[in-house]
Amino acid sequence: TFWPHVCVCPHCRAKYRSETGREIPRTIDWGSPDWCTFQSARERWMTEFAGELSTCVKALRPGVTAYHNFATALFSWRQGVSFASAAHHDFLGADFYGDPLEQLVVIKLMSNLSQNRPAEFMTSRCVHLYDHVRMKPRDQMRMQAFAATLFSAAFLFIDAIDIRGTVNPRVYERVGDVFSETAPYEPWLGGDPVEDIAVYFSDDARMDFAENGLPLSGPSPWSAAYPHAAALRGACRALQQAHIPFGVITRKQLDALDQYKLVILPNVLRMRAEETDAFRRYVRDGGRLYASRYTSLTESSGSP
Repeated sequence: TFWPHVCVCPHCRAKYRSETGREIPRTIDWGSPDWCTFQSARERWMTEFAGELSTCVKALRPGVTAYHNFATALFSWRQGVSFASAAHHDFLGADFYGDPLEQLVVIKLMSNLSQNRPAEFMTSRCVHLYDHVRMKPRDQMRMQAFAATLFSAAFLFIDAIDIRGTVNPRVYERVGDVFSETAPYEPWLGGDPVEDIAVYFSDDARMDFAENGLPLSGPSPWSAAYPHAAALRGACRALQQAHIPFGVITRKQLDALDQYKLVILPNVLRMRAEETDAFRRYVRDGGRLYASRYTSLTESSGSP
C-alpha cells in the first residue's frame, strides 16, 4: 500500500481538483501551502486505501489478522505512507536489510506505534535479495534473531527462492537452529519497555528542503536518506553506545510525554501545531527537550 511514484493521472487530477479546487503542483516546494496540501492528500488517500482493504478482508473473514507491510513508511515522502495508516494494521511488520542500528530504530518505532504487540521484523537469510544463493554468516543471523527477541518483537527470515523454484534444505536447517536458540526466551517476552528518553520520529519530516524546485519525477522514490532520518539515527546511536534506555515515539505519544525524562527532536524540519503545543506543555510541566538544527523551521502546512 504505497505510491511507486507521484501519480498525476487524470483520475488523481480530477480527485484532487474536486477536493481542493486546485491543480496538482508541477514542482516540489516545501515552503508552498499548495504543495504541502497535495502531499497531505496523497498520504490521506493511501491511508484510506489501506483502511478499505482491511475492512474488505475482515468482512470476508471475520476475526482474521491483517497488516500491510510497513517498510515503505520509513522511506521518503514519495510513497505517501503516513504513520496514521498504522491504525489499519492489526500489528506492524516490515522487511529491512540494513545495519544493526536500523533494526534497533525500526523495532523501537514499530513497537510504540503498533496497534498490538508484538511487531514483526523481517529480513533476508541471504546476503541480499538480489543474491539469493549465498547465506548470511550464522553469527549475523543469530544476532538479528536475538536483537528482535531482546525487544520482544516477532522475527521472520525471508528466503528468496531460486528462479527455478527449488529450495536449499540447508537454509531451513540453519533457520531452525537459530530459532531453537531464541525459543527458550519466548515465555518471558512481552510487557512494556523501560524508556527514559524518547527520540521523536515525524513522518511529516521525511523530506529535504534541498528538493525545492525539483520536478515531480525526481529524485529516486526509494531513498531513505533525508536529514531527519540521519539525525534520528545519530541520536539513537549515541544513546545506544551510552547504554541509556530509549524509545522511538511518534504523534501517538504526544499525550504521554510526561513519562519521559527527556525528549529529543532530531532535525524535525516540519511540525504541526499540535506537536509544538504538546512539546511546550511538556517543558512547562518540567520536561526536558533537545531540538537539533532546523527543528520546526516550518509548519507542516508550508508556513514559516
